[in-house]
Amino acid sequence: MASDERDTNPVAGSLYRVGDRWAERAPMHCTNGHPLVAGSVLVGSRACSCERGHHRTHQCQSCNLVRFTPELGATCSDASFDSRAARSRPAIVDNRGHEQQ
Repeated sequence: MASDERDTNPVAGSLYRVGDRWAERAPMHCTNGHPLVAGSVLVGSRACSCERGHHRTHQCQSCNLVRFTPELGATCSDASFDSRAARSRPAIVDNRGHEQQ
């Protein structure tokens, strides 16, 4: 499988095989258009109240906006165990550019 497969199927959050393992497609750009590549993005995870239970986070180091995979839905809300995490979070913007709480 080519290392650039995510370019041919840009659905962030969908899984694909890499050898005998699974990988998750990541967004290519932040909402402001900055490329999300090694050295310019922090990748993490956020607990959520939805049925999936978590979302991958991609924080752009150019503008500090956060994208989520899969996208946040109507039933999503922060389910962090430690409430201190909310005090140090950057602005959270969903994949359509709407600021979240």
